[in-house]
Amino acid sequence: MIKKTIFFKKFIRYSALIICVILHAAFLNAGENNDYVQYFESGKINWTKGILQSKGFSSCTDKDKINGDIDTWVLEAAIQKGRRNLLKTIYKVRIDSTTLVEEIISSNLDIRDEILSMVNKAPVIQQKSFGDGTIEVTLEMDMLFAFSQLILPEEITQIATIKHVLNEKRKFKEETGSGSNQTMIPLENTGLVVMATGLDVLPSMAPKILDENGEQVYGSTFASRNFAVQYGMSAYVRDFSEQLNNQRVGKNPLVVRGVRTSGTGFSDIVISNADSSKIRSSSINLSFLKKCRVVIVLE
Repeated sequence: MIKKTIFFKKFIRYSALIICVILHAAFLNAGENNDYVQYFESGKINWTKGILQSKGFSSCTDKDKINGDIDTWVLEAAIQKGRRNLLKTIYKVRIDSTTLVEEIISSNLDIRDEILSMVNKAPVIQQKSFGDGTIEVTLEMDMLFAFSQLILPEEITQIATIKHVLNEKRKFKEETGSGSNQTMIPLENTGLVVMATGLDVLPSMAPKILDENGEQVYGSTFASRNFAVQYGMSAYVRDFSEQLNNQRVGKNPLVVRGVRTSGTGFSDIVISNADSSKIRSSSINLSFLKKCRVVIVLE
């Protein structure tokens, strides 16, 4: 009878652990509508919302129960495991086509200490308890604001207001009456959408859009730092059809198609010279690039 009781307890404990593993796998593979999410064993990076999430779980043993306040101990152990997983996930964040956060942390102790502080402050957004005392927690950390300010390349600086030439042309025609009534003034573009489906693009915090000659059309020198820090240099999505009225790119975005990737990290996207000319044709386009009104569509 005693052996059966011990066996039953072990069976319950191991079953709960198996359930945790299954739930963790479901967490890694769960779809998030239109969000573009990278999944790792340690957690996930949501490149649409700009957040990182990781899980941690812990359980007690019969020996632990003798020590008293087991719930507090198990919860703290789960949180610590979650923080370790979160740090491992942060290591996987790609800054640009050549650099991962892990490389920055290993070479800069100040940045490492700042990131460790952020990880230790990451809140528990979900907690689950199981019948045998097993606890699972989910931790979340924002990739924008403090993290972006710390990680984004220094060449992303504050950009002064860009003069809208097209608006001035319209104002001139209205004041002088020049031009026929049938003259059509093109509708201003409100953002940029890069269709990169079919390309093996790896998301990064500071992507570059290049023309076929390798010249930048969008990148660190085009974005104003305050916008990049608050919103990210671009948002990655899986389906643009739901983004036509997206607040990020507005109601009339300029849509271009990526033709290939560039660089060893597969984060930089090459577009045709014809599309590059469309982007460069107006100071208004430079204005929305400055504000990081850019969406990149991936599969």
